[in-house]
Amino acid sequence: VPEIPGLIPSVPTVTPENPGKDTSVPYNPVKDPDKVTTVEGKQIIHFVDGDNNKPLKDPNIQTYEFKITNGVPNESSHTFTLVNVPVIPGYVAEIKSAGGKTVTPDKPLAEVTVVYHKIGKIVPVDPNGNPIPNVPTPSYANDPTDPTKVVPNEPVPAIPGKTPDKTTVTPVDPTKDTPVVYKNDKVPPAPNTQKAVVNFIDVNTGKIISTSGILSGRPGEDINKLFSSAEVIKQLEAAGYEVVYNAFDGDGVTKYFDNDGNTVQQFTIALKLKEKAKTPDPVLPDPEVPVEKETRSEQPVKQNVAVPTPEKPVEKKTTDNKEVLPQTGADSNEAATILGAVATAIGMTSLIGAKRRKKDDK
Repeated sequence: VPEIPGLIPSVPTVTPENPGKDTSVPYNPVKDPDKVTTVEGKQIIHFVDGDNNKPLKDPNIQTYEFKITNGVPNESSHTFTLVNVPVIPGYVAEIKSAGGKTVTPDKPLAEVTVVYHKIGKIVPVDPNGNPIPNVPTPSYANDPTDPTKVVPNEPVPAIPGKTPDKTTVTPVDPTKDTPVVYKNDKVPPAPNTQKAVVNFIDVNTGKIISTSGILSGRPGEDINKLFSSAEVIKQLEAAGYEVVYNAFDGDGVTKYFDNDGNTVQQFTIALKLKEKAKTPDPVLPDPEVPVEKETRSEQPVKQNVAVPTPEKPVEKKTTDNKEVLPQTGADSNEAATILGAVATAIGMTSLIGAKRRKKDDK
């Protein structure tokens, strides 16, 4: 059959049954191929700070593709799904969910903006409503399950020396600050505290060799319950000292704190180093003229037994009304007796030494 441009024959060849007659061959027009195009539908959800229109996080984007064949779309429209609005710390959103917009091939873009606002704070104020300077002003805490809310019953900050009028806050509007009134605590009167000290003094040098440190208590309280000299004396005796007198707990009389807060009660325990026994030098007889000689001991060393006098003597009295020495707490009679005995002993020792020197001179 003949070729005709733009037409397609119904049969490619003809075999006529009657050569004297014509044969009809139908021709059909040639069809163009299908023209297919696509259109992208899109839903964009923006998350912004409503106070300055600043993006707070990346947008949520959903897409859908329309297919158009020879100008006919496969769908006339498409509806996107709703999305849950995210929780952004420090902000609350105006809505819980967003999206669900419908697009068409002619209007393929849908945009949604979710607006957030900064959350409020707990603001401590004085009774006149003035903000208290230099104190914490904590922001509300976000509700982790709801972007439009904050956590209820939030604790107010602790401020030393002040008491709030409420202990928790549940804001009505999470974007507004909540003032909390604080009042100054009442300052309790200072206790009438008394002080005392027990000093261990070397009578020969006048120096303090140990001390109890400052002992504190209320007037009339038992000082002996706070400190005992026994352990210190044990240590000093091990170091070669011996007690001369103990004006704190040597007499068994309980010492009490007085009612004078301007001075420190002082008690003294006096000690001295023990004298070591000395071995006399051996005296050998003269080989020519045997003479029996009397051995002579060394002269005794005179010990300074004077009781050291503090720079600023403070006359103290114990509760049993006994007169005590300044800064020692020692009974004056007791101290006098001890010093007298020591002086007598020194005099006797000096006398014996003098007699022995005379004998040796002969």
